[in-house]
Amino acid sequence: MVAATRHAVVVAVESAAQDPDVVCVSGPDAVRLPCALVLTTPPPRAEVGAPAAVGRGRVRVGGEVVAVARWWRVPRPVLTDPRAAAARAASRPVPAPPPDVPPDVTDAGTADLPTRVPRLLGLGPGLTPAGDDVLAGALVALSAAAHPAAGRLAAAVDAARPFARTTTVSAALLVHAARGECIPPVAAYLRALDRGTDDLEAVRADLLAVGHTSGWALLLGVHYGLAATRTDREASP
Repeated sequence: MVAATRHAVVVAVESAAQDPDVVCVSGPDAVRLPCALVLTTPPPRAEVGAPAAVGRGRVRVGGEVVAVARWWRVPRPVLTDPRAAAARAASRPVPAPPPDVPPDVTDAGTADLPTRVPRLLGLGPGLTPAGDDVLAGALVALSAAAHPAAGRLAAAVDAARPFARTTTVSAALLVHAARGECIPPVAAYLRALDRGTDDLEAVRADLLAVGHTSGWALLLGVHYGLAATRTDREASP
């Protein structure tokens, strides 16, 4: 087991042939990660480093066995009008960063984001450092826009070997982000930007409320990704 909080415990399934798979056993109040197994009760109590087992639809952790009852659909947002979504995002500047965010995170820029991957990976405190969350937000936004830069950024992240550079939890979430998969508040924000709905500010506030630095960094990454699509489209003849 690689992480444990009062809301979730995270299990890494090691493999000699590839990077580990990660399963997050989450309580009802936890942010629903793409790799989450969601419970109706608080997760089992267990310490980091304690043995766990995953297989045959079950997770054994902390002396308890959790069985999968049904599957849930992981959010994978799609933008019907990326240019309009990018314009709406551009009209709402990202607020000042939380105090714990390193300056290099806010200096990433848009056009050079793939070249900044080695510096951003693992940058910042917590289970999902702010630098990783910026990359994840950009990956999801570019994927939602079906933009070719999504593949370039995903390749740059993979080449930087995230499982060797940042936390196991954060590296696993970057794998999901490269597939366009994200937490529900990111998906809701992209949908609101796409549709221009009246609840856009409330949805944005929900995203900013995620974690200590994660919501802010994911928002910044989404704006970076959308800004890249807007610049490319405006430069086209």
